[in-house]
Amino acid sequence: MSPLTAPGMTRRGVAMAAAALLGGTARAQAAWPSRPISLVVPFAAGGSAYFVARLLARRLGAMLGQPFPLDVRAGESGLIGMAFVAQAEPDGYTLLLCPNSSFAMAIHMAAQPMDVARAFAPVGLVASNPLVLCVHADSGFRTLADLNAAARLAPERIRYGAAGRGVSNHLAAELYADGFGLRLKDVQFDGGLPALQALLRGDVHLSFVDLVTAIPRLNAGDLRALAVTSEQPIPQLTDVPTLSEAGLPGYRATTDFALFAPAGTPEVVMARLSAATLQVMRLEDVRALLAPLAIDPWTGSREEFPAYLDAENRRWRGIIERRGLRPA
Repeated sequence: MSPLTAPGMTRRGVAMAAAALLGGTARAQAAWPSRPISLVVPFAAGGSAYFVARLLARRLGAMLGQPFPLDVRAGESGLIGMAFVAQAEPDGYTLLLCPNSSFAMAIHMAAQPMDVARAFAPVGLVASNPLVLCVHADSGFRTLADLNAAARLAPERIRYGAAGRGVSNHLAAELYADGFGLRLKDVQFDGGLPALQALLRGDVHLSFVDLVTAIPRLNAGDLRALAVTSEQPIPQLTDVPTLSEAGLPGYRATTDFALFAPAGTPEVVMARLSAATLQVMRLEDVRALLAPLAIDPWTGSREEFPAYLDAENRRWRGIIERRGLRPA
């Protein structure tokens, strides 16, 4: 007797039972979501990742009829949160909102490498936010030329704050230093907010700050913006040059946010989640909330993500190798 067949069961009976089982599975997947969906954020509250995650969670919750509670799992440049989701049950009830600073940058400096393409099912890119090279408003650096001159006079005496090893504002600073031939000293913090606070205290001389975080401090007069990292000037800072305009043609370093599920998540769930996410990012009121912070919503398909990930990996792995960056 076959171990898969009960006594007295015919082949027709086996087929009918299998069809009923598969039909039940399909119905269960089609009913997704039937309970709250945990959205993991791998960085502390107060930064751009948390801001984007909170906005996305509220709109997806309203659209799909289930709450999306945020689960902050910060540490190791976002890798702790990534590892947690990679090991989660692939049932559509644990998702990850993650910046490229983790999935395409810090991942190359991890003690235990992770294959992002194999570990996750990408829903796709959600939004992108430029960085701003900021100094304290009371510093003597009024232009980028002032800062560059000081760095050349005192190699490794000019300190910059970073939100973790290998994350976007760390590699943005290294890309800037590489382009101008500077030797800067990095000071690492566990998140963008602690790095910003260090800049406000004067513990570091500069930091590349996500625009969503920088704007309130710039408006309050606490910080001075010397350059932006986008390829084009931004309307919120019309008098601030891009680094490309300031002497580094082609410079670009943005914080790009993507939504992921664990690898193996059913296609029916991925398709519905992708469609809902695209719909959210196309809403006029969502765009109106993002525009003042220069956060650009992405509305490309999830099929486009692998090519994006490959290009990001090659670019940032190159700067890591060229600058000889290593884990702490």
